Amino acid sequence: MRKLILVALLTLLVGASAGTAQAHRLNVNRFSYGERISHQVHHNIRGTHLCQIELGIPRTKSRGRFLRLGVDYRRYVLRAWLKRHQDCGQLLRQTRRCNFNWYLAMDCASRVFPGSRGWLEPCSRSEGGHTDFVWNRDLRDKPNKWNVPGGWMQFMPSTFYSHVHSALAETKRRGQIVLKSWYSHDSQAGQAFTGAYMWNNGGTGHWTGSGC
Repeated sequence: MRKLILVALLTLLVGASAGTAQAHRLNVNRFSYGERISHQVHHNIRGTHLCQIELGIPRTKSRGRFLRLGVDYRRYVLRAWLKRHQDCGQLLRQTRRCNFNWYLAMDCASRVFPGSRGWLEPCSRSEGGHTDFVWNRDLRDKPNKWNVPGGWMQFMPSTFYSHVHSALAETKRRGQIVLKSWYSHDSQAGQAFTGAYMWNNGGTGHWTGSGC
């Protein structure tokens, strides 16, 4: 009888400790899974904010209190930030296309300033910078080398920088996202939008090419 009682007690003790160990493992696994979700949320928040900074749009506010909540809610937060990250990335890729080549740059500028493509293309062809950035060879040896015409529209740097801010401000006002890189003289999008803006405002007298 005593042996039977001892065997029963040992069985109960072993079963209890096994159950405790299993419960502990479940808690550890659940904790690790929750931590992984939180890490993924932070990764997508950072990616979204970097994307929004490059696009020049307001950053979506994030709240850290989700860390104190359950796994299911963290998964909900992760799905929301993952979608924001993906949507922002798609918008950034679409915006960057405007600076991918001269044809796309002219297309983007024409959507903002309708009809400008019909002037930009022949003018850039006759000015000699239609497909690549080229400097004006005839003026390269002039004393003021820093202000030599160059680019797809053969902008003089002084002319470009005196108009680009107004041009891109109007571009933004019309709903087009503007990247910081477009403010540079060697930006295809920058020259296209600035040229289209000047055409739209009767400023084509700066060009002398036969197509302008």
